[in-house]
Amino acid sequence: MFSVAWVLGALAPFGFLERSDRGEIAYALLTALVEHQLRLGQSAIVDGMMGSRHVRRRLRELADLNGADFRAIECVCSNATVHRERIEARNDPIPGWPDPGWDHVLDVRRHYAPWTGDRLIVDSIRPYDENLVTAKRFVLS
Repeated sequence: MFSVAWVLGALAPFGFLERSDRGEIAYALLTALVEHQLRLGQSAIVDGMMGSRHVRRRLRELADLNGADFRAIECVCSNATVHRERIEARNDPIPGWPDPGWDHVLDVRRHYAPWTGDRLIVDSIRPYDENLVTAKRFVLS
């Protein structure tokens, strides 16, 4: 499993979080790691916002080039109040990566390229166990 937040956290001690191109570079590193994993014939799970169509397209291409299935799962929270409460209550420390606040979420939404194409949309307002069963069914189909 590869997480963009962990990549960013690892690079934070080098002043990386202050860079305007941090997302582009972090996703390039993440994509390179995924490519290596796929070339080894192993599965890869990528955890990140994937707000860029370019990144999504590149991951699909890598799956195709390596004979792997690509299964996209878009996680949303349809209730803005609950979403904000969860963001503000989150305590999932990743070394070097500050938990983003609600303002960050709103900023990211402004730059987020809507998904198109085949994917499963999982709404986190639904029970976790239900979403897990749905996601497993989708990945294994």
